[in-house]
Amino acid sequence: MLDAGCHAGDLITWDVVAALGYTDHVRLHNEVIGMCLNGYPLRSIGTIDLQWEGLGFYKVFETSFHVVEGYSLPWQIILGAETCSRNSLLLVGAFGGTKRQVLPKKGKSESC
Repeated sequence: MLDAGCHAGDLITWDVVAALGYTDHVRLHNEVIGMCLNGYPLRSIGTIDLQWEGLGFYKVFETSFHVVEGYSLPWQIILGAETCSRNSLLLVGAFGGTKRQVLPKKGKSESC
């Protein structure tokens, strides 16, 4: 999931880290990294560096993820605002489409 509004950083669930077999690579700590919409703190139980690539990329990226323990989360991995911006991930072409911006340019508004 790409989230250009997520300023807490890049997030991954403990379940995904465990499924990958990388639990021993997590640098454990307990840190509040943001607030959820329901008012509860978003806690990182550690960090892990992982490599990944998107469709159509010939490049492998390395990202440091905050590991989040949670149950019934609606996501498994979030690439946050800084990673999206740094790697131009908000271009459809970044994931196999044409090179056009996903979001409207600033200053232009459209009615629903």
